[in-house]
Amino acid sequence: MSVMGNTNDRPRVHQHCRVLVLPVKGEFFSQMKARTKLFEYRLRTPFWRKRLVGREYEEVCVTLGYPARSDTERRLLVPWQGYEEQTLQHPFFGPEPVDVFAIRIWPANVR
Repeated sequence: MSVMGNTNDRPRVHQHCRVLVLPVKGEFFSQMKARTKLFEYRLRTPFWRKRLVGREYEEVCVTLGYPARSDTERRLLVPWQGYEEQTLQHPFFGPEPVDVFAIRIWPANVR
């Protein structure tokens, strides 16, 4: 399987489709690439509410940092599967529970 999520190794051109780009840290990118992390979390802020609520995307592009457009090894392109609103506690967000948008990267049965 290609890192891009395609059945072939060519990068997909997405000039006319809506793509949500999610830059992440290396630890989380590795987990998503291994399909052990099913969601990417973003705090429920006005910034993310504007980008998610009432919007539809065709694909999600998870990137390891901010790679060059041609760097396909640091990109993971998957179909848009929506999001859930959740409350969670994770060291990345601090000691208190926080409200987040949980953006689905992989279906629950993918493992």
